[in-house]
Amino acid sequence: MLTRLLFLAACLVASLAVAAPTKLIFDTDIGNDCDDAGTLALIHAFIDRGEVDLLAVMISTRVPTGAACADAINTYYRRPDILIGVGKTADNTQTLDDYATYIAQRYPHDIVPGQEPDAVKLYRQILAAQPDHSVVIAVVGPATNISHLLDSPPDEVSPLDGVALVAQKVKFYSAGGNGRANLPAGEAGWNYKWDLAAAANELKKMPPTIPFVFAGGSGLTLFTGGGYEQKPEGHIIRVCYEQHQRRKTNLARCSWDQLRVWYAVRGGDNFDTSPPGDITVDGDNIRYSPTPDRNRRYAYVKDKALAAAQLEELMMHEPVTP
Repeated sequence: MLTRLLFLAACLVASLAVAAPTKLIFDTDIGNDCDDAGTLALIHAFIDRGEVDLLAVMISTRVPTGAACADAINTYYRRPDILIGVGKTADNTQTLDDYATYIAQRYPHDIVPGQEPDAVKLYRQILAAQPDHSVVIAVVGPATNISHLLDSPPDEVSPLDGVALVAQKVKFYSAGGNGRANLPAGEAGWNYKWDLAAAANELKKMPPTIPFVFAGGSGLTLFTGGGYEQKPEGHIIRVCYEQHQRRKTNLARCSWDQLRVWYAVRGGDNFDTSPPGDITVDGDNIRYSPTPDRNRRYAYVKDKALAAAQLEELMMHEPVTP
C-alpha cells in the first residue's frame, strides 16, 4: 500500500511539473509590425490558460512609445503591472512606428517615455531572482538587448557576468532571426539585419547548454490576424493591425513572432526541427552547419493551415472580465 501511495505521489508531482506555466520574457520591437501586437495578445491567451507566467516585456528598438504601446496592450488585457524594460543603449537604428504612438495616445497606460527601467538591468534582476534553468526568452526583434545582456558585467544583483547568469537561469531561447525563411543558408532576416553586430554576438556568446531555436521562418507565408476584422472597432489589437495594414485589402499578416512564442511555450510538436548544430551570420548571410554542435536549430511548421487556425484562435482571445 505504501509503495502504491509513493507511486501516486510521484505521479502527482510529475503532473504538476508538466503543468507549471512557462516563465517567459518577451523581447520585442513592437510598433513597426503588427505581428508583435498579435503575439502579445497570444501571450495573454496563454496566461489565461495557465500556460505562461509573463515575467517582463523588453523593448529592443528606439521607438519612443514602444513601451507605452506594450503597456497599453497589457492594460487592455487586465495586466497593467507587467514589468517593461527598454534598451537604453540600443545600437540598432530601427525607429519605424506604424502604430505604437497611435496606441499610446489613445489607450490607458502608465508609462512615462524616458523613465522606463533599463532592459539589461531588468533582465539581470529577473534572472537572478528565478530558479536555475527555469526561464524561457523569446526574442521577436533585433538581438540588441540580448547582446548587451550577454556582455553585462557582475553587479550588485548578481556576482555572475551576463553569459554565466544566462547559462544558470535560462532553459530555452527562441531567436528572432530567419525571418526570410532562408535557413539552412541564405540572407539574414529583418531582425538580424537591423543589428548584425548584436546578432553575431548573440550567436557567439549564448551558452551552448541552452537549446536555441529559430522557429519563425514559416511565418513568411503563414498569415493570421484576419479575424480582427470581426472584432469591435476600438479593439486594441484590431487597431494595431489596421494601422499597420492600412494600405492593404485585409488585416491578415505574416506570423513570424507568433511562431517564435508558440514554439517557446508549447514546444516543437507542430514543427520539423533540424538536428542540433551551429548557426552563424557573416555579413548579411545566415548559415546552419551540423558541426560543431552548439545546440542551435531551426524549425519550420509541418501543417501551415493547422498552425494558422490554432494561432488565430489564441490571438482572438478576449480579456478576462474582472
